[in-house]
Amino acid sequence: MKEFFSKYVTLRKHNAQVAWKKAKKSKMCYAFLAPYAILFTLFYVVPVVISIFYSFTYYNILEKPRFIGLANYISLILEDDIFLIGIKNTLMIAIITGPLGYIMSFLFAWLINELPRWVRSIAVIVFYAPSIAGNCYVIFSVFFRGDAYGYVNAFLMNLGIIDAPVLWFINPDYMLPVCMLVILWMSLGTGFLSFVAGLQGVDRSQFEAGYMDGIKNRWQELWYITLPNMKPMLMFGAVMSITQAFGVCDVTMALCGYPSTDYAARTIVTHLFDYGFTRFEMGYACAIATILFLMMILCNKAQENIEKPYRKKLIKKRKPNRSIWGDIFLYLFLAFVALVMAFPIIYAVSSALKPLDELFKFPPTILAKNPTMDNFSDLFVTMGKSWVSFSRYLFNT
Repeated sequence: MKEFFSKYVTLRKHNAQVAWKKAKKSKMCYAFLAPYAILFTLFYVVPVVISIFYSFTYYNILEKPRFIGLANYISLILEDDIFLIGIKNTLMIAIITGPLGYIMSFLFAWLINELPRWVRSIAVIVFYAPSIAGNCYVIFSVFFRGDAYGYVNAFLMNLGIIDAPVLWFINPDYMLPVCMLVILWMSLGTGFLSFVAGLQGVDRSQFEAGYMDGIKNRWQELWYITLPNMKPMLMFGAVMSITQAFGVCDVTMALCGYPSTDYAARTIVTHLFDYGFTRFEMGYACAIATILFLMMILCNKAQENIEKPYRKKLIKKRKPNRSIWGDIFLYLFLAFVALVMAFPIIYAVSSALKPLDELFKFPPTILAKNPTMDNFSDLFVTMGKSWVSFSRYLFNT
């Protein structure tokens, strides 16, 4: 046994010496890498390590941290019923919106890639816009408003499906499903852009070789050529999708309130926000963050293990069949989805052009009948005379 450890230590020393010699040869590469490595360590690795340390302490910012062992974790799992509700809601959001958002991102990126260049550029902007529209998701509080002025309630009442308005963001039965719908609307983010870029980078000569080897249609192109070439982008998109799904907080807080009715829209991040920034129990909040961190790592690891390499097969030689009716259906389908994605933003712009009497009109209207710039005038002129002008907010942003 002693001889084994001696050989092991000798081998590790030898490997360390070899690694050091290689590092000395590549010192310029490490010099270029150093700024990013230092910033990444300071602002990502160090905060994670500090958070894990504080999770074993009682720390309320005002007093020195006091080590209490696993008390925070025991309290979270065995005593904190609201945290368990948050885990359930977070897992539901991650299981439903994570894979659906991932599939939607790739599917729409793949379909958009078939469009002409100028149409493709417009389509990418329209599909990507919801994820960069800031707090534009708050417009859904108007669509799902809990009275007859809400668009969904007005539509359902006109059809005779419901007799009285539904309180979408107060009734626990509807809160989480509506929030998931909003999250899906915002899901075409960074992963979607990586898929668009990855599809542009696939070598076109591979498609020509595939036609010679027997690729017959676009689905076979996708399976045998496109997906194997996009493994790095697919992995990146999966990681981003999981991270975004577990980090849901702003949408549920803005739409369902803080706290929500019966904590029906409570998530782990909302619980963390409550204890970290409302109650200032930082030790407890760090324990919540550590559990969330471990859950995300485990889910990412499981996703890596599920992913398997694709196999290429040679099939009967035949030219791919591209039907003009298929192209027409593709364009119509993408146009419809683009309209759905852009509708909330279009409504927000239209509402900004509505006079005050049109905003509270029943039944509600989508487009402004008498558009006016009074709202913008009030924003820059009237607020400009107040003690803090809107231009100052704009400059800060």
